[in-house]
Amino acid sequence: MHQKNLMVLDQGYDGLDRFTYLGATYNIVLIHEAADALSFIKRLPVDVVLLKDQMSGMDALEFLMNLQDLRPSATAVVLCRERAPLSFPEMPNVCFLKEPISSGELYRFLTELESSPRHSQSTL
Repeated sequence: MHQKNLMVLDQGYDGLDRFTYLGATYNIVLIHEAADALSFIKRLPVDVVLLKDQMSGMDALEFLMNLQDLRPSATAVVLCRERAPLSFPEMPNVCFLKEPISSGELYRFLTELESSPRHSQSTL
């Protein structure tokens, strides 16, 4: 079975590295800056990108639009402090999850995503 690539975009202060235990299911790539993440995605395929809605250096919407251009089949899971931002346009393969979320909840969500047909923007 093909092991998928999961990029965790963690700028070091929000603790997304707690999700790296998913390494049993995914090849994990931990990146600290959005620009570096996009450079990596240009070179190697990424199946899922986990990021926060608040990032320094690049707006989350800008990152998602770049991701969509580079890897349209990649799924982005955006962790939000609140519900999905109303200012985000409808984007395929983008899911918003409200923080806090446990590693187990995220794993269940990713498993459900893989078993469902391609999804549109959704919120948990």
